[in-house]
Amino acid sequence: MTRACRVLCVVVALLAGASRVEATSVKQMSMREIADLSAQVCWATVESSTPRWSEGRRAIETVLHLQGAEFLKGDGAQEFDWVVPGGTIDGITMSIAGAPTFLVGERWMLCLLPSWKTHPCAGIWQGAFRVEESTRGPIVRGAMGVVTGLNAETFVAYMQSSAQHLCTPATCTQAHPAQLTMAMPSAPISVDDFNALLQPILKASALVPLPLGSIVGARVWTTSHAVPFRVDAVTPANPPAKRAAAGARRPKSKVNATDAGATR
Repeated sequence: MTRACRVLCVVVALLAGASRVEATSVKQMSMREIADLSAQVCWATVESSTPRWSEGRRAIETVLHLQGAEFLKGDGAQEFDWVVPGGTIDGITMSIAGAPTFLVGERWMLCLLPSWKTHPCAGIWQGAFRVEESTRGPIVRGAMGVVTGLNAETFVAYMQSSAQHLCTPATCTQAHPAQLTMAMPSAPISVDDFNALLQPILKASALVPLPLGSIVGARVWTTSHAVPFRVDAVTPANPPAKRAAAGARRPKSKVNATDAGATR
């Protein structure tokens, strides 16, 4: 199979939604950093979700109609339309790996950038949290799981679980289903407690204005232009190196003893 065929097969598999590839690389940010980047932070409920082609049919995007907005930073209308990249039209799906998926009826806390190119939430998935009902009442879930709070550096802490065999080696001589005990070292945080933790961080964060006339952060489309090649009838100052002789090898690099264990 040629390289071109392999690339085509990968593209087709992605468009068909055969599997989700988590390949987006984003710096891990604390809530203090996210707050400083955000012009608005609000809780809002998804009332409707409508996919469409973007202007010029360059990508698929989804218009989310949000209502019941409660702003923790900045201000805005209680009901507004919000555009996010990705969606499905005519059997074609476009998405950003790792980006949150917003379903009708869900309530989300969104940390919104004043302008954006990739995703309107600060840190893509790091700036989006949703309400999840539990036996404890409404709790908060982020991209990495159920939120338990913030650590000393204001990074989001997630619930961790551990599993341990209940049986002893003497009783494991026969085949049997694994018997596990789950340990939850920290409890999930409620929505009210999460808001209380964020209030001083958001109050101390930098004020970031929205573009004039914008209700939420504006999308900035990147553009590219073809640049023609130019051939100058001038002899280059440094002529190209001569072709190496047959069988030539690269010279060995010299490594000082003091550099051998150095790391960068």
